[in-house]
Amino acid sequence: MTTNDENTDATSNSMSVTKQQLNETIQIYLRLRPTRDGSNKHDHISISSDQRQIDVRVPIDDQGYVNNTIRKHSFKFDKIFDLNTTQETMFDEVAKDVINSTIDGYNGTIFAYGQTGSGKTYTITGSVESIDQRGIIPRTLSYIFEETRKRTLYNWKIYVSYLEIYNNDGFDLLYDSNEKKYELESLPRVRIRENKMKQLILTNLSIHQIDNFQEGMALLMLGDDNRVVAETPKNDASTRSHCLFMIQIESQKIGEEKKTLSKLHIVD
Repeated sequence: MTTNDENTDATSNSMSVTKQQLNETIQIYLRLRPTRDGSNKHDHISISSDQRQIDVRVPIDDQGYVNNTIRKHSFKFDKIFDLNTTQETMFDEVAKDVINSTIDGYNGTIFAYGQTGSGKTYTITGSVESIDQRGIIPRTLSYIFEETRKRTLYNWKIYVSYLEIYNNDGFDLLYDSNEKKYELESLPRVRIRENKMKQLILTNLSIHQIDNFQEGMALLMLGDDNRVVAETPKNDASTRSHCLFMIQIESQKIGEEKKTLSKLHIVD
C-alpha cells in the first residue's frame, strides 16, 4: 500500500523545511544565461537589490517622432539568479527543498521553462563529464542516495523512468537496443490512459530500479543519447521536445508493512 505520511526519521530541520515548503505556493525562479558573443552585457535589463524583480527596457528608435509604446516592463520572481550563478547554487536554492520533500514522502516537480536556446537543458542536465557543470538531475540522483543511506531505519528502493514528448507523442527514452543509432519512432510508444480512479496512467513506459548513483547516471546518458536533436532557426543544437525524468522513491520502515511511494518529476 502507499501513503502520503512523511518518514519519521528525518531530521527536525528537514521536516520543518518540508512542512513549510508544502504550505507555500509554486516557486518561480529566473536564471540569466551568458550572451552568445561572450560580452555578457545586458544593458537593457536591471535587477532589484533583493533579487526579486527584473526591469526590461525597450530600446528607443530615433525616428524623429514620439513613440508612446511602453518602454519598460517589470517582472517579479521568488528569486533571480545572475550570470555568475553556479550549478551547485541552482541545485541548493531551487531543487533541494523539493527533493527533501520527496524523500519524506511527498510528490514534487521541478520544471524548466523557456524559449529555445535559453539554457534549460544546461540547468536540468548540464555536462555529465564535469562535476562542477552537472545539472539538477545528476545532483538529485547523488543527493537521494546520500540522504537515504543516512536513514537507516528504513529500506529504500529507487526507480527511474525517462519520457520524451515529441509532436504530441510520448516515447520511452530508456529503451536499449543493440543498435547504435535509430529513429525516434522505433522507440516504444508511451500512451496515456485513465484508470477507474480517474488517474492518468502512462502505459508502456519502462521503470528501472537503480541501486546507486552510477546506475542512475548510466540510464540518464542512455536517455540523452536517444533524445531528438533537430535544427531550429534559433539554435542548431536545440531540442524541439520536452523530456520528463521521473524518480520514484519507495520507503518502508523496518518491521512494518506500510510503504510510502513518492514521485519526483524533473521536466526539461
